[in-house]
Amino acid sequence: MTNEKRLTKIAPDVNQVYTLDDLRVLFGEYSDSGLYKLVNKFISQGVLTKMVRGVYAGEGAQLFRVCQRLHPEAYLTCTTALAKHLLIGSIPQKQVYAARVGRPRRYQTPLGAVNVLSLKPELYFGFKIEEGLRIAEPEKAYLDAWYFTFKGAKFSFDLSSDVAVEDLDRKRLSDYLSEYDRRFIHYFKNKEGMG
Repeated sequence: MTNEKRLTKIAPDVNQVYTLDDLRVLFGEYSDSGLYKLVNKFISQGVLTKMVRGVYAGEGAQLFRVCQRLHPEAYLTCTTALAKHLLIGSIPQKQVYAARVGRPRRYQTPLGAVNVLSLKPELYFGFKIEEGLRIAEPEKAYLDAWYFTFKGAKFSFDLSSDVAVEDLDRKRLSDYLSEYDRRFIHYFKNKEGMG
């Protein structure tokens, strides 16, 4: 079996996004320097594209899958989750937003930007696993978007007018909101019109 076929064989398992560790296991017979040569050969042939150090994408890889490989504990939220739940019309092609406990990170990859926002541990909730991805429930994605706006983030849509809020579960929204600090709750109620 050729090296490219071996790569193609595991592609569905890793959603076309390979870490250096995946490649080390797959091509275990290679020394580290041999593996780097092989990876560089794949890159020059267009079989793989380097996303960031140690993470490579095959043809057809999706940016949110790159995010998942970079930070498996992060959940997709804000614009990314709102678009997936069909609550906003514009689907951001070259931006992915996720949240996790820990330092915020931003990665610029050939596929687009991966924005990993930082949450306090008590706000790390309100997501499900769908197709192997952690994704915020609609209400949590909406609250997160407001929360990160409150913290200074800017999004490509207007939270006040571009979100189909009528499709949100108001009770769940209210329950989730109660977990945030008082300053944000006050800000949200004034901006969103819940007050």
